Amino acid sequence: MQLKHIFSNINIANLLLKIKKYFNDEHFDNISETILKFQACSLEKCFALYECPICKATHKFKVTCKSRLCPSCGKKYSAIWAEKTASSLIDVKHRAVLFTIPKEIREFFFYDRNLLTKLTYAINDIFQYQFHNIKRK
Repeated sequence: MQLKHIFSNINIANLLLKIKKYFNDEHFDNISETILKFQACSLEKCFALYECPICKATHKFKVTCKSRLCPSCGKKYSAIWAEKTASSLIDVKHRAVLFTIPKEIREFFFYDRNLLTKLTYAINDIFQYQFHNIKRK
């Protein structure tokens, strides 16, 4: 089943009704807007038409949704992000750390997305403190 079919007008109306209760209004509006942009992301539906003032020839330019949800736009912007990130990394050995949120408290983060930002800053503070103390030893 294609993503465009899943997000067709009939399916999207049912989906939005089912998920609305799980999100605050601002977050839900953002989700709805992203889905609507994705639905319109095609040359037939959303384009800019330019006409040459001299020869009157016209040309269509696709206006993209620039959403991570959209397979074509998401792939393009993911590739750009990956290239930009790779070029800014220092060529040294490094380690990755993955933080997970325990199931018991995930609901708090689900309803208040700002807590994720606060959690990120708290983790950064822990690392700054820890690495500062390691340097002193």
